[in-house]
Amino acid sequence: GLGFWIVQDREEFLSIGRPNQIAQSRILDIAQARPALIAMIQDGIAFIDNHYELGSEDGLLKGLPAKYTTRHINSPYDQMEKFKGVMVCIAHILYGDFDFVERYRSCDFNTLFPKRTDDLDKIIAKLPDFKKRFAETGAVI
Repeated sequence: GLGFWIVQDREEFLSIGRPNQIAQSRILDIAQARPALIAMIQDGIAFIDNHYELGSEDGLLKGLPAKYTTRHINSPYDQMEKFKGVMVCIAHILYGDFDFVERYRSCDFNTLFPKRTDDLDKIIAKLPDFKKRFAETGAVI
């Protein structure tokens, strides 16, 4: 795993035998926590900077979902799966890409898990209203 445990007293924690299930290098004393947490936050900020367009709302929405490779063999890229796929469809609608929802809903758009077709059908039923509002105001909401 990529995580770590933070304990009040590392040496005491190691002495009680619990760490047999945890790699000892992943157990930090509370005094070691600050630099580890700072590094974790810096990694998160770097990930966001590298994978998301934050210059404009349209840029952010058009860049969704972020494209990246997972670190685990058994954890596939799942940003178009299940409810996440529905959220990406909503993002596309917000910037006026109304066709995306129907492309995603179609059998031609492959996903690992079954799509939330009931949710997608509700969205598709509202597309005429969204298109009209977007044409009149330049926005869906």
